[in-house]
Order: sequence, then C-alpha cells, then structure tokens
Amino acid sequence: MGVSAPDRASVAPAPKSGCPAERRRLGPVTVLQIYVVLLVLIPPSLIFGPLGGVGTPANVVGLGALLLWGLAVLTPGDHLRRTVVPVRVILGLLVGVNLLGYTLLNTRAVPIDELLASDRMILQVLSWGGVALLAAECLRDRDDLYRVLRTVAVAVAVMSAVALIQFYAGYSLADLADLIPVLQRNSDVAAVLARDGFRRPAGTATHPIEFGCVVAMALPIALHLARFDRERPKLRRWLPPAVIAIGVPIAVSRSGVLGAAVAMAVVFVGLEPKVRPRAVAAASAVVVFMYATTPGLLGTIRNLFLNAGSDDSITTRTSDYDVVADFVRQSPWIGRGPGTLLPTKYLYLDNQYLLSVIEIGIVGLVVVLAYLLTTSFLGRGARHRSTDATTRDLGQAFAAAGIAGAVTAFTFDGFSFLMFGGFIALSIGLSGALWNMQRSHGRELADPLPAASAAH
Repeated sequence: MGVSAPDRASVAPAPKSGCPAERRRLGPVTVLQIYVVLLVLIPPSLIFGPLGGVGTPANVVGLGALLLWGLAVLTPGDHLRRTVVPVRVILGLLVGVNLLGYTLLNTRAVPIDELLASDRMILQVLSWGGVALLAAECLRDRDDLYRVLRTVAVAVAVMSAVALIQFYAGYSLADLADLIPVLQRNSDVAAVLARDGFRRPAGTATHPIEFGCVVAMALPIALHLARFDRERPKLRRWLPPAVIAIGVPIAVSRSGVLGAAVAMAVVFVGLEPKVRPRAVAAASAVVVFMYATTPGLLGTIRNLFLNAGSDDSITTRTSDYDVVADFVRQSPWIGRGPGTLLPTKYLYLDNQYLLSVIEIGIVGLVVVLAYLLTTSFLGRGARHRSTDATTRDLGQAFAAAGIAGAVTAFTFDGFSFLMFGGFIALSIGLSGALWNMQRSHGRELADPLPAASAAH
C-alpha cells in the first residue's frame, strides 16, 4: 500500500540539506558510501601505519564525517535535520560516559599500554558518532537513503562471496588488500579457521564470528531492497540477499546463526500474512540448497546448539563470571576506564555487556544497551507512525538488524571488532534518517522511488 496522489500532494518536500560536504561530488551520500566500502571490504587489520591501531581507512573516514557534521552545526542556516533527538541523545550519552571514564582514568597512575588503549577507544567512539550523525542529519530523502543502503547490500554480498571462496576453496581473496601500498597489517589474522571438519571463513572481517554477525544484520536490509527497490532489475535486487543468506551458515558460527534467526523472526512478524508463506518457502529453499551442496554442515550447526552445555567456547564464557564480579566491585558505577581491559593482559571476554560493565561501569552498561537497541527503536518508531508499505517494511528491517546486533553482543566482545562496531553506528544513523524523514514529512514519508510501494 503506497501513498495516494492526494496524500503525496500534501506532503512537504524534504528540506534541502546544506551540509558543507554536499556538493554532489563529495556529499554525505558519497562519504557514507565510501565508509561502507572501506568498512566492509578492507580488513580491519589493515591500517595507516602512523595512526596506529585506530587508523583503519573506515575510522579515518568516520572522523572526517564527524568534522563535516560539526562544520554543518556551526554554519549558519538550515543545514541539518535537527529533529533527530534520539540519535544525538544516545551518542551524547555514549561519548559522555566514555569521556568521563577516560578523564577519571587519567587522574591516577595507569600503565602506558592501558592509556594508549583508552585513547584508541575514545577515537573509535568519536568515529562511530561521526558516521551516525552524518547519516541521520545530512541525508535529504529516501533516494539518498536508498543509495547508501544499496551500497551496504552490495558490499556485504561481496564480502559473503569472498567467504564462499574461502569456505569451498580455502583461498582468501581478502589477502589481496595487502597489496594496497598505503596500508600495513596491524596484526596477523587467520582468514580461515576450522570447526568439525569445515573451514570457517571470515570474509574480509577479523573473525568468522564478526563475519557471521555482520551478514546477519545486513540480511534484513538486503531483503527489503529486493522487495521494494523496484527501479532495479530483479536479478540485481535478489542476488545480494541470496549471497548474504548463504554466508550465514558457512561461517559455522553460533553467534551468526543466532543473529540471523532473530533478525528473520522480526522480519517475519512484520510481513503481511499473505507474504509469509513465500518467506517460509524462500527460507526452506536456502536450507535445502545448503543441505544438497554441503553435506554435514547443517548437522554441525545443529550440534553447536544441542551440545552447547559441553562446548568449551560456552563453558569458558560462563567461567569468567567470578572474575568479572571482582573487577566490577573495584569500580561498579564508572568502571576502570574505556578500553583498558586488555585481553592479552587480563582475560578474554566473549560478551560485550560484561566488558562494558567492567570498563565503563553500570552506568555505561545501561548506555551501551540503549545504544545497541537504538536502531530498533528508531525503525519501529518510523514504522509505527507510517501507513506507507515501503516505510513500514524498512523500519521493520532496521528493527531486525538492531535486535540482531544487540543479541549477538551477548556472545562476543563486539566493540573490539571494528567492522561490527562500525556497522552498528551506520545502522543507527540510517535508521535515524528514516525516523527523521518520517517525522519531518508529517504522518507520511514521501516516496521518490516509482513503484517501490507496490511490492506487495
């Protein structure tokens, strides 16, 4: 169901954005597209050497995005969509709680390696904030939003295709990124691991867990574009989600499968009843395809959950609780300092929430949980206030991606993985853009995409 002709006439056009970066050559859309490509397709272990561990190409662009957004704020005129209160509030809280911990950390004697790690974390959070704010406040209309979303779907599909080659052939195309002359490898990361006789590909991510979680969050977005972005040919719309969907099981990751299952459940609930049988048929086709082409893989994934109680990767996680409690008791409210729980020095924590409560305290834990759920809140808010089928489905897709990210953060230290952390920030910004467009246009979001709302 789309917006009727009279409704369209009554909808105010999107206000022109005056962001300093927006000159069509290097506007907010282009900056965000560059960020997506660098985030997803350049391994996070490759950095600009002089900048250290935080100097990944994506992080540099994120800090540049923060500068562009700041210039827009300081430039007189109606340059930004200033109604995006939720995005500013949650990012202000995230930056604030980290800066508070950072300030208190620097008032006492701390080993230099922990101070440097805290420096990196602050820069990382600022980079995420720049991406989220530029996306939320500088994208003008749904055409801009869709251009970025298309780049997300294609980039993640390419990463999934790289993982497919790793899975079946054992060859990593991601190693070709080492040929980029201005970048150097910050750490040695195995692109292909093993589990129960299967290769576990990481694609261009740091680890198969990160790869599995990112494709799980991207899948709802790619499916939305396949159904509603009808300006493009059917093959170009449906190929990315198909490749991304196959990427979920080949990661052989409990976290990735869990994230994808949660995301698809949220998407399924938001579908019209007449569409649900086709969704079940499509999911069944993927399962049959994997069963036919890769014997034993589905059984291995099933055993990951059935044998979880005796799995070393699970028992190791739960055995850390007493140690975590000791750290929390030392500074329960504000933590020991952002980024200071070095895994090589203290312990590895496969749970972002436990890591957050140690580093930035109970207050920080609440902020992190709200931050991870912001994409879902904004997506559901846009869906709730709209009767346009395209807007409602995109809002549900963002809700699915956000909930998947929040759930998988229980299973690994997500913010330590730069692609996962950057994807969360990007999702917040894009869902904030949708929320704001819907709010600024009254009760409906103008649909600049012909026939997009006729997908049903």
